Amino acid sequence: MDDASLTQELSSALFLFASIAGPPLAVALIVGLVVGLMQAVTQLQDQTMPLTFKVVAVCATLLLMASTLFPPLLSFTERILNDFPTMTRY
Repeated sequence: MDDASLTQELSSALFLFASIAGPPLAVALIVGLVVGLMQAVTQLQDQTMPLTFKVVAVCATLLLMASTLFPPLLSFTERILNDFPTMTRY
């Protein structure tokens, strides 16, 4: 495997990772900001409340978007595993 194909595979893997991790991270950011704002307004300083809401929101996002997020990951994994013998040859 030459440097150009290795670079292409790594860039496609990083793009796939960013496209899968982006929506749950965006939801966690929004939920964290809303909960933080609500804590500042009500002066309720509970440490576990933001984490609980973030975990629930991220899990719900992954469940709702699973049909959109995971087929590209599956096809990428199948392609990598099928091309593995040719990738490892000199």
